[in-house]
This record gives sequence, structure tokens and C-alpha cells, in this order.
Amino acid sequence: MSRVDNWRFRWHLARTVQRRDLHATIHGFGLYVVLSAAIAVAATVLRNYVRTVQDAGLYVLSNPFAVPLFGAVVLSSIYLAVVSTTTIARERDQGTLEVLFYSPMDAIAYLLGKYLAQMGAYTLMVAVYLAALWLYALVTNFVFDWNLLWAAILSVVTASSMVAVGILLSSLNRSVRGALFALLAVVLAFLGVQLGHDYVSGLTSGLARGRSNPLLFLQAVLGWLDSAFSWLSPFAHLERGIDALLRDNAGEYLLMLGLSLLYTVVALGLAVRALRRRGVR
Repeated sequence: MSRVDNWRFRWHLARTVQRRDLHATIHGFGLYVVLSAAIAVAATVLRNYVRTVQDAGLYVLSNPFAVPLFGAVVLSSIYLAVVSTTTIARERDQGTLEVLFYSPMDAIAYLLGKYLAQMGAYTLMVAVYLAALWLYALVTNFVFDWNLLWAAILSVVTASSMVAVGILLSSLNRSVRGALFALLAVVLAFLGVQLGHDYVSGLTSGLARGRSNPLLFLQAVLGWLDSAFSWLSPFAHLERGIDALLRDNAGEYLLMLGLSLLYTVVALGLAVRALRRRGVR
């Protein structure tokens, strides 16, 4: 079989896995819980903005929908990463993976199908989020900045990175529990350092600079970790990309887009290698 025919057959297998998993995700309860939660969070944030305008008479925001979209993307990405993590580990536990690989299925086709299924689900989710934010714009009279569409494109590669991370962790672990604990640790590291640094910075903003203050030491440690994680965390890529859009910095936006795409490719490549080495049992 030629390389072209081999890849055509592999693509056919990947699409078969994608259709099966996408059907399961769309007909699952979790997808709609996450959609509802994300839309509710967006409504709450925008409601607070409106109240601030009513109380103060003036509230300046370059894009009031950036924070709601960021929250929706984080929730959705974590959910899809969980789905990606559990589905492979569960199929290994149940022996389904071994049966699949008795067919012409290989690691690339299988993992590509898993990845495409979750990205198909996210495409539907981000379309719902944009529609909801547009409706909120009509209700609140906030301007629906069309830069939000570029932010949505960036959110797709952010979700892509998290799905790829979930697939990688599932390929490395032989049990559902182990894969989920690994994913939880990764998510807590990504978000905990980022949010913790912002919180501690707020606490220390009025403190005098001195070596004896433990909060300042904690801020310095979290600042160093936050700088390192700004290149490792998909959520940091999203935050920096949205900030670049608000500053009209196309170069930094494209850099974050490229980093997220590279992140996905590397994670999926490592997942293929891990599945080949660890096997399907």
C-alpha cells in the first residue's frame, strides 16, 4: 500500500472514531451542563458591569465580552480535556481499545479521531457562546466588538491544546483514576499559578518592600512561576492573545496562535508515541 493510500485509509479510520465519539459527546448530559454554566457565568459578569454603570454613571471597558468569553473557554476546555482523558483510559480498562487494534486501526488514526471528535464539539460550543454574547450585547447595549471573533478563533486552538493534553495524559496512564488525577494536577498548576499570582499581587500592592514579609516572598515565587507558565499554559496563551487583541498587537496575537498550534502538535505526537510504547492493555 502506498503512503497516500495508507493515509487515506488512516483518515477514514479517524473519521469513524470521530463520528462515534462526537455522537456520544453531543448526546451526553455533561456538554449541556457546561454550556449552561458558561452562559450563566457570562450573564453574571455582564450584569455586574451594568450595575457598575448604573451606580457610577460611567464604566470604561475596551471589550466587556472578553472576560465572559475567557471564562467560557476555560470551562469548556477543561470539560473536553476530561472527556478526552476518560474515554481513552476507559476503553483501555474495558478492553475496547485492544479489540479496536485487532483491526487495521493504528495509534495515529485512533488518537486523531478522538481529537477531532472533541474539537467538533467545541466548534458547536463556541458558536453558541458567540450567539449568546451577541444577544447579551443587544440587551445591555454594550458594543459587540468584532475582535471577539478573533478571540474565538484563538479559543479554538486553546481548547485544542487542552484536548491534546487530555489525550496525552490518557495515553500515559493505564487507569481512568490515574489519568484524571494527572489532568487535575495539570489544570490546578495552569490556573492556580496564574490566578494565585494575581490575587497575591493585589494583597501586596500596598505593602512596603521588605525581605521579611512572607507575602512578598510568595509573590516573587508565584511571579517566577507565572512567567514560566505563561509559555506552558494554554490558558495563559489565551489571556495574552486576548490582551494583544485589545491592544491591537497583531504580532503577539499571531505568536500566541502559533504557540497553541505547536502545543497541540507536540502533545498529540507525544501521545501517539506513548500509546505505541505502552500498548493497548
